[in-house]
Amino acid sequence: MKLLFLSLAFLSCVGSARGQKEGVDFQNGLSWVEVKQKAALEDKFIFLDIFATWCQPCRVMDREIFPAKKLGDFLNNQFVSVRVQADTSKLDNKHTKEWYEDARKIIIENKVNAFPTQLFFSPQGKLLSKGLGYKGVEELIELANDALDPDKQYYTLLEKFEAGQLDYSRMSDLAAKAKSFGDRKTAQKIFDEYLNNYLLKLESSELFTQKNLRLIGQNINETQGKGFQFFRLHREKINSIFKSDFADY
Repeated sequence: MKLLFLSLAFLSCVGSARGQKEGVDFQNGLSWVEVKQKAALEDKFIFLDIFATWCQPCRVMDREIFPAKKLGDFLNNQFVSVRVQADTSKLDNKHTKEWYEDARKIIIENKVNAFPTQLFFSPQGKLLSKGLGYKGVEELIELANDALDPDKQYYTLLEKFEAGQLDYSRMSDLAAKAKSFGDRKTAQKIFDEYLNNYLLKLESSELFTQKNLRLIGQNINETQGKGFQFFRLHREKINSIFKSDFADY
């Protein structure tokens, strides 16, 4: 155990030396277990960039975004960063091949189905938040900053929702985020809770606003649901608010 921590301390020093260059200091030569050990030792969060060799947006981010000094200054200070290759190729080096199994497990366990995907973990290796698709420097900094904030961590908020502890004021945004990740089942579950137990219990003057009506309309998924029935029952009033046939499904 003493030898392990001495080794990790050495790796930490090496990582710090490499981190003097501009851009994101992606770790090389460490296994997933060692990455988590390093993060725990240094009390840093973990950032994984999940990419595929055929993914053009991934290549652009690798070439133009990750080398940015501003991004590196932010991420290197608070994250242990690793690039994880999701596919395999004949050009893969020894380290990439050694990561095949870890990469496969990470992708399956965290339901990664598009590239690039950004995953953020706590220093203890717990998944907190994620991003999907190409991100510019400012977008990625904002995403990483949100991952540091318990009030903005996607999976932390999802846990609170499942435990019945999430405030209704957070639910519409959480449902929208779940929908953006392609998890329509979770998004609908969250929105149904928000609709049935909050929106539809508002006074008429609070409920019948364009913002609320648009939100309900965007989340109607079946003709038997309360959202659809609400639009059918109040079709004329809703159309008069929008001065259009907004409620005509």
